[in-house]
Amino acid sequence: MIDIKELKKLAVDIVDGKVFGSWEIKNADLVGSVFMPLMFMNEEQRIEDKNVAHYYEYMDRASSMTINGMPAFSSMRKITKEELDIIIPLVEEYKNKKKEFIND
Repeated sequence: MIDIKELKKLAVDIVDGKVFGSWEIKNADLVGSVFMPLMFMNEEQRIEDKNVAHYYEYMDRASSMTINGMPAFSSMRKITKEELDIIIPLVEEYKNKKKEFIND
């Protein structure tokens, strides 16, 4: 599991648009096209990934090609279900702090 400092950094990077995640893909059939390593996973690897809630990668790792206007990646990272429960409130907290800062 990622430690809280790493999750906070990830939350900041998500809000600041530095990260693209599977949560942004409306058509579930395109997840494997955006995160290409998924296309090469065997059944055993897919079973091991059952605790994964989302896949993501930093935008600076995107390839030059796009899939229906979305970036494509030859690498990916994972957020587990437990990490997702922690990161969602962190994302909201950071969004609110940015909004507060701008409005003050």
